[in-house]
Parts: sequence; structure tokens; C-alpha cells
Amino acid sequence: MHPALRFAASAILASHLFAAAAAPSASPGQAASAALDASKPPVIDMQHTSWSTAAGAPTGVSGIDQTPDGWLWIGSTAGLFRFDGVRFQRPPPALSPLSSNISGIGVLPDGALWIAYRFGGASLLKDGRMRHFRPGEHQMPGGTSGRLGLDGTGRLWLAGRVGLRTVDIGNLVGSGDANGIAVITQFSPIDVEFAVPQDGVPELQSRIVANATLPAVALDRTRTNELAQGRFAALDNQVDVQTGTVRAKARFENKDNKLFPSQFVNLRLQVRTIENAVVVPVNALRHGANGDFVFVLNEQAKTVSMRGVKRGQATVDKIQVLEGLKPGERVITEGADRLKDGAKVTLPGERPQGAQGQGGERPRRQREGSAQ
Repeated sequence: MHPALRFAASAILASHLFAAAAAPSASPGQAASAALDASKPPVIDMQHTSWSTAAGAPTGVSGIDQTPDGWLWIGSTAGLFRFDGVRFQRPPPALSPLSSNISGIGVLPDGALWIAYRFGGASLLKDGRMRHFRPGEHQMPGGTSGRLGLDGTGRLWLAGRVGLRTVDIGNLVGSGDANGIAVITQFSPIDVEFAVPQDGVPELQSRIVANATLPAVALDRTRTNELAQGRFAALDNQVDVQTGTVRAKARFENKDNKLFPSQFVNLRLQVRTIENAVVVPVNALRHGANGDFVFVLNEQAKTVSMRGVKRGQATVDKIQVLEGLKPGERVITEGADRLKDGAKVTLPGERPQGAQGQGGERPRRQREGSAQ
């Protein structure tokens, strides 16, 4: 069956909406007029179907457009896909894109499909052939390519921010120059690439399958200032055997341009929220032959007891304790390497027991620790 005959309903895919209705063949201008005809039923009265990642829909969708042959083309951070109304498919190897990280797609009136890539370059799919334009080739600007847009004259425009020129007036330039005349980069939206430990992938994958929106926060190098808020975009399909991690991406609108291409940032991704969790500082948790343990402070006797615990989730500075500790109990965070079960401690700011004033006997050294 022809693809155009199998796609005759509006489709909601990720954050993009594409509506198509069965209609006689017409030019692009006529099709647009028919869709806005007041005598036609509104979109709300049509049948709507949504597709999630569980049905094969890609994540991180950056553009959707339809070619005259009926295929619905989808560009995403996971690559290029085509949809016939039933299945999401990657194009055959002969039509593979230049990169899997696509920033935008656009269809010309003659049916040609243009593809732009987030890290530079573009591709043209026309008459069943894919032609690639790498940065520096055929006057293609280098740097990050932005979104694609079609104007009324049929010309395709590439959005982005132009950097400092690489040539001066009077310089000789050619179509084969690697650096071109200037570099175009995309600022909004912008993606942050980060690594997920392979042990955390199953939980993250379960949230992706459930179509959960995972908030992401970009922090500066010191993790003290928040730069931007965004959401999880895409997860790679293989583990890096060198690092034991999986690459992932989060997308930010970056309207105030606080995020810059190639900038180093720290990213905090909220996968889920654990209610009423008992947490301790990372440096309070100790490791021994019998497993994890903490030193719990006895407030009255100023002694500590070594107590085994079962750890849960962890962040940069906190660790969840599933068993062995009650809310409100104080644990030792500093000096624990000098302690043992039942040892007396002196907290910071307290006067050691047996200490005398000036001229008295010098007190013996006590075990000290910092509690939280």
C-alpha cells in the first residue's frame, strides 16, 4: 500500500503536532487553503492518535515534514526517521544522514528534503539520492547548524548566530575553503551532552518508556550558580566500554544565551522524587569488611556507636539510607577514621572534658569528630 494512503489522520509526536487529512492531489498552496476552509470540520473533531517511544517514536524531535510521496519525515537527536502512519523506520543505508544529531528538516516545493545537523553540515534527499554538504564544502558554513525554514519564494533558510569572520576584505576565498567566511552556531535551543553510569540506565529507561518529563538543570563549573532549566532529550543506544557510561542529552531553550556552544557545565537530572527519604552527607558513610556503616552520636554520653546501614540512591553530596538510621539521629562526618565503636568524641566548639584553665595541667588528647 502506498504510504500516502496509510497516513490520513493527525499525529501527535513528542512536542510537535502534524495534521494531515485525506484530500485530492493539489499544490502546496491549495493544500494549505483547504486545511483552513471554514466549511471543513475543525481539527478537534478529527481522530487523534499519539505515539510514544514504546511504539518506536524517536526522542528529541527537532522537525517534522512530509514529502509528496506520503512519507512523514522526522528529524531528531536520535537520527532520521520516516513514518507511514503505522511504523517508524530508519531510511535504508543508501539514504543514511550525515549525522544522527539532526537540528531541523525542511521540504521544498519540488519534494526535495533538506536536513541540517546540530554540529554542522547539511544533506539533500532528492530523486531517491542523498547528497551531503560537510562544513567547508560548497560554501557550507562551519559550526553548529540551526533550524531550517522555507520562505514564500521556495528558498530554504538556515537559522543560527554568525561568529567572527575568518577572512578580511581583499582575501582570496574559494568554495573549497575549509573554514568558509564565518561560522554559524545555534544558541536556541541548545543541547547539553552528559554521561549516565550504566547501572543507572535501567531506571532512566523505565522513565523514558513511561513518557515521563525529566527536568534538567545546568549548573556552572563550581555547581553553585544555575544557568538554565531544560528537560531530558535523548539516550544513546550503547555503552562506552572505556568509561562504563551511556551518552545522553538534555535540551534547553537558552533564551537568555547563558549556555554557550562547547561550554563546560554540570548537569543535574531529576529522574524521580523519593518521598520522606533519610539522607546523610557523603563523607558520613564508611565502608568496612561487613559493609557500609556510620558512626551515630550518643548526645548524653558524647560517645559514638558503629551502626551498619543499607545505602540507596546518591547525589553529589548526599546518600540515601534505606535501613539502620532514623530521622533526627546525628552522625559523624569528620574524623571518623580515628574512631571505633564506643569511643568518646569532642564536637567542634566544645571544651574537652578534664580541660583546665591557664596554668593547669594540660589535658590529654581526646578523640574529636564533627557531627551532623
